[in-house]
Amino acid sequence: MAREIADVGLITVHAKVGVGIKRTELERPPSVGILALIVGLDPKRNGDNVSDPLIWTITELQGKPETEKHAGQISVPAETRTLWENRRSNVLGVLAEFTDDATLPTVAGHLYEVESTYRDGRIAIGQIDVADLAVFVYDGPLNIPFQPTCSKEVSPWGWQRRSQLQQQGELRGVLRQALDLDQGEGFIMQALEDFYANRGIRPVIPPQLQSIEDFIARRETSPDVPIAYLPKPLDA
Repeated sequence: MAREIADVGLITVHAKVGVGIKRTELERPPSVGILALIVGLDPKRNGDNVSDPLIWTITELQGKPETEKHAGQISVPAETRTLWENRRSNVLGVLAEFTDDATLPTVAGHLYEVESTYRDGRIAIGQIDVADLAVFVYDGPLNIPFQPTCSKEVSPWGWQRRSQLQQQGELRGVLRQALDLDQGEGFIMQALEDFYANRGIRPVIPPQLQSIEDFIARRETSPDVPIAYLPKPLDA
């Protein structure tokens, strides 16, 4: 049975709801969301852009046990997928933790997605689920006072060097996973190489998106995908 779940003015999301569909243990679980590493280009420190990149960070203001998120943790924009939502809509949902309408025009002209560095299901969420990892490159002014749309959930912690983040003790687990993955795979370096070569990049913000705040308000009328929550044993 085809079901239309959301028309947000940018895309219409459709899905087929089946009955009796079972997932084997060998199948990869579907992604429950996206984690975004937003890398800022510092024009004064070209070499450091690759060797020690700037990453946009936030402070979590609310906890969510099923994703092992706690208030006070340092993190990066991340967003749970809504039911029947496609990847493009989820990508835009992530931006609620980066920008609001005041700075959207700047973001629209300077934020790019690098297709080669998108990682499906590479971030472990809780004890069962997985999320995707995306790298965005921002080449605009670094002194813009970005404020998130969802200001009750996160607050900006600003641009931080990767080396600084790796020394922080209050990192959210999903961010530490992403930094560890990058150490082994070098996908931030790959994203910057592709960006400089103008290879496989595209603006994150589509031209028809005029208000991130209106988009998020409409998006939040749909429920999030369920995330398994298995409380840890008291003696763990």
